[in-house]
Amino acid sequence: MKVEYDRKADILYIKLKDSKIVDTRMLSDDVYVDVDKANDFVGIEIWKASQNAIVPISKEIAAEVKATLQKMRMKIFWKFAGWIYKARNP
Repeated sequence: MKVEYDRKADILYIKLKDSKIVDTRMLSDDVYVDVDKANDFVGIEIWKASQNAIVPISKEIAAEVKATLQKMRMKIFWKFAGWIYKARNP
């Protein structure tokens, strides 16, 4: 798989495999797929990629990182609280 992004045109292309493209099909206004003679996807082209792919993916990643950090903070808090309790109640 290979990913290319044209920043000027704001187009993201994800090449899934090396195969001869025989047709390009429109999935939506801003998403096109290239297919080979077996009708397998060869590549996906996303127009307005910053709004249709990059920003949504970035928001999802940020939310996952935030949730993970919060879980880590809670684990550290409870571990620290346990140390304090043990120190005060030998």
